[in-house]
Amino acid sequence: MSPAAAFPPPTIEPTKKTATAPTGESARAALLARVRSALAAYAEEPSDAGGWAALLAVRRDAAALIAAIPSGQKSGAAVEAAFQLIELFAASGASDQPARNDDLALAKQYLSAGWPGLLAAMLLVPACQLPEAPKFDAVPGWLWPKYTAYVFHVPQGFTAPGQAATYAAAYLRRLEELAGWAAKNRGASAVREALTVFCSGNNCIPLYFTGDSLRRHYELRARILTLALVNAPPEEMPALPRLGRRLRVGFVNRHFGSQTETYTTIPSFEQLDPERFEVVLFAHHTTGSPVEDYARAHAAAFHVLPAALADQLALLRSEWLDVVVFGTNLTAVCHEVTTLALHRVAPLQVANNSSCTTTGLPQVDLYVSGDLTESAAAPAHFSERLGLLPGPAHAFNYEADRQEPSGTPTRELLQIPADALLFVSAANYFKITPEMQHAWAKLLAAVPGSRLLVHPFNPNWSSSYPIKRFCAEFDRVLAAHGVDPGRLHVSTLKFPSRSDVTGLMALGDVYLDTFPFAGVNSLVDPLEAAIPVVTWEGETFRSRMGAGLLRSLGLTDLITRDADGYHALAVRLAGAAAQRDAWRTQIREKMARAPLFLDPLAASEAFGDLLVAAYDELEANGREAFRANPQPVRAAASGGPAREANLFAGPEEQARATLRATPNDAKARHALGRELLAAGRADRAVAYLLAALEGEGANPVLWFDVARALRANHQMQQAIEALETCLRVDGSHLDGWLLLAEISQAVGSTDMAREAAAIARQLAPADPRPAAYL
Repeated sequence: MSPAAAFPPPTIEPTKKTATAPTGESARAALLARVRSALAAYAEEPSDAGGWAALLAVRRDAAALIAAIPSGQKSGAAVEAAFQLIELFAASGASDQPARNDDLALAKQYLSAGWPGLLAAMLLVPACQLPEAPKFDAVPGWLWPKYTAYVFHVPQGFTAPGQAATYAAAYLRRLEELAGWAAKNRGASAVREALTVFCSGNNCIPLYFTGDSLRRHYELRARILTLALVNAPPEEMPALPRLGRRLRVGFVNRHFGSQTETYTTIPSFEQLDPERFEVVLFAHHTTGSPVEDYARAHAAAFHVLPAALADQLALLRSEWLDVVVFGTNLTAVCHEVTTLALHRVAPLQVANNSSCTTTGLPQVDLYVSGDLTESAAAPAHFSERLGLLPGPAHAFNYEADRQEPSGTPTRELLQIPADALLFVSAANYFKITPEMQHAWAKLLAAVPGSRLLVHPFNPNWSSSYPIKRFCAEFDRVLAAHGVDPGRLHVSTLKFPSRSDVTGLMALGDVYLDTFPFAGVNSLVDPLEAAIPVVTWEGETFRSRMGAGLLRSLGLTDLITRDADGYHALAVRLAGAAAQRDAWRTQIREKMARAPLFLDPLAASEAFGDLLVAAYDELEANGREAFRANPQPVRAAASGGPAREANLFAGPEEQARATLRATPNDAKARHALGRELLAAGRADRAVAYLLAALEGEGANPVLWFDVARALRANHQMQQAIEALETCLRVDGSHLDGWLLLAEISQAVGSTDMAREAAAIARQLAPADPRPAAYL
């Protein structure tokens, strides 16, 4: 895709009013036609200076017409046309551009002209750029719903540095205002309408792109949602003692189809021990997809929730859950799962890492993250009690519906020179903020001849993107840094699977992560392709997600702390092919050993242990004390008496204690697998022993134990294969040869049985056991 040309902001004089200006229905129709034409031209050619000038001019003409509406005329065609014009401009994304000083001055003038002037100002300047816009109690009641939509308008994306911070600050002021105003006037019908508008249009994604904590934003959002959607006091659901029974855990998702939230939720439950946990899945929609089938197969039950909220609550409460985990993002928009999470359906209610920030919701007790992701200041960023897994916050299962790539992308097909240093990123469009564009443009300027390939239009975030506007704005940034826009390559391909995305990223030399909202799912692609990744972490969870993955791999030298460090590392990697090759080798080796974030057994066990620790503390101390404790919940003891007690525990408990601290410890997995096999739990033993091979693949004793477990689990052919590996590593393993003889005879391979027995006799001539197979 060829990037569009840049354009300078035009200088436009305010439209002058004339005594002969047309009025009435014909004037409105003509103006609406001009507006639609100008907006269509802007959408088609956002880089065209003349089109932008025409759009600004017609917007001013429209504002003048709206301001001229008689103040006593609160309904009718003129008012409806005004609302339509405001909505058209808001939906177009044109108002995302920085407001011009003359438009700001004109809007301020209009604000003194009653409600028609207010509507005119709403058309000219978005609320986040107009701090003089009135408070709710200064707006006529009949305008409250429309004003709510204006105040909380969601931009298609930020277009200039600093906008994200300005937007977040303005949004916070308006949340404070709406929460207080709505609480005082809750009974008014116009207030109820305004709250309905807020809930239906609420979209907090733009807030993600400020580097600051969003706790206050989300607590206020929750207060507003509660006013609008909760009609009864919360249910009292105390935690009951769990001694002698399984913990009953429900997972609630909008659906379990092929999307990022499913891939990160499944590892939390797919290998939970069925003797310790009972897993029940709840979905608002069913997809019939392979990944949903996989999820169903790893749960005790699967329920499709009814349509009505009251029926959903009744069903969930009737299941007598100990814990409910909300596996869909609760922090972007207000959907069915958000509404459920405003209510109490289980003693312990949990948000997982699908939610990109604290939820702020008063009925969510625990937010689960990871100790390799969070900073020491993290608890203050959450309204929930923070729970920390040992490792990164995220784990993924991409195997449940993995597909082969549909094709093989090449640089030649994308018109990228074969010898060019290629930076790549699959970060989503929203994450490529103006600040990020400037950072990348500066990087291209510092590395002559380099190229940048981005694949930003992921359908998991949105089904529609302003692609042409994105290209035009990025080109303007490149031009400002003296970079030829032809060095930017924007992929608009819609791939059928993430395997194709991995293939595209594999064309690159260096992967660029984003800030202040880092990648995490998207970082798995370059890591699988063994591409060095440059990350930039801050203090918030969303800025540290990618760094958490790298930290778990021991790749801390790829983590930077500020813009200068990010730039310096990227430039250094770009100029050192040998260093890149060394990184590739290291990444390839570490990814081949099933890292913690791709280890479903470790993920399930760690998540389950954390839930048990949180539930037990909640049951012992009560919800108020549980929530008030500033210390994160952890499953593993940090030392002292609890650790000393483990020295006197049996082998199984010692192994479990080690795994609570280090979920993928190979020796502990081996020990636990042996204990489980001795206890007659062959299927569970197989899982632990196979997982232990990731760290002890050269241990013949482990391979022998794997074979024993597989035999006990009636997996005879796999047991033979494990024994063959055991004996390749250690040809003198007598018990291995004997077991191979036994299993071979059992499956009818008498020749193999005799050969194995003969070798066993050579190793131990006095041992009578080989004779049984000779």
